[in-house]
Amino acid sequence: MNILLVSATQFEIEPTLKFLNKLNGNILNGNVIYHLNTGVGAVATNYHLTKFLVQNKIDFAINVGVAGAITPMENGTVVNVITDAFYELGAEDNDNFIPLNEMGILTQNDVPLTNDYIEVNPPFPVLQQIEILQKACGITVNKVHGNAQSILKLQEYISNRNNPLPFVESMEGAAFVYVCYKEDVPCLQLRSISNKVEPRNRNNWQMELAIKNLNKKLIDILNVL
Repeated sequence: MNILLVSATQFEIEPTLKFLNKLNGNILNGNVIYHLNTGVGAVATNYHLTKFLVQNKIDFAINVGVAGAITPMENGTVVNVITDAFYELGAEDNDNFIPLNEMGILTQNDVPLTNDYIEVNPPFPVLQQIEILQKACGITVNKVHGNAQSILKLQEYISNRNNPLPFVESMEGAAFVYVCYKEDVPCLQLRSISNKVEPRNRNNWQMELAIKNLNKKLIDILNVL
């Protein structure tokens, strides 16, 4: 089958690309592996991923990247993000917020935005390497949180979701899930925790550890597909 690896940046997936470059034509176990570097953010991801899927037949897509942990998790933890949401997509009503799906303007053509989150198209390979990963929920933001006041609002949002799974934030996840849903492509979103969502402190980030663990898990999965 044709497998697409999607990352926002090159460095997040560099160890896997080095592994694939040693193969004959990026073919592993009979599967052809493609890589798409979309650039950072939901807009870039929407554009480049849609363009790629229109031009290429893809059987399975995997989004790969680092994330911030909203719910406490150790840096380097790799999670399987099974739902994602466009955080703060909607309207302010004085002190209240109205999510897009509650504004009364969406139609059937807007599915899956008619819910307050998007479920990941389940990957059709049922693999132990995927099943053993910690499941998580994602939110996708245009501005990563690094301010105490905005983090309090975020934590209130998470609390109102009443979901026992841990939450992570990224800048691309929901866009990836949305496009795969619309194009009917089974997908998987792998995220590795690089930092806690807290007032911005780069000294607490462990990007190298997150990328190392992320790519190890990704290569493990590719080896058994």
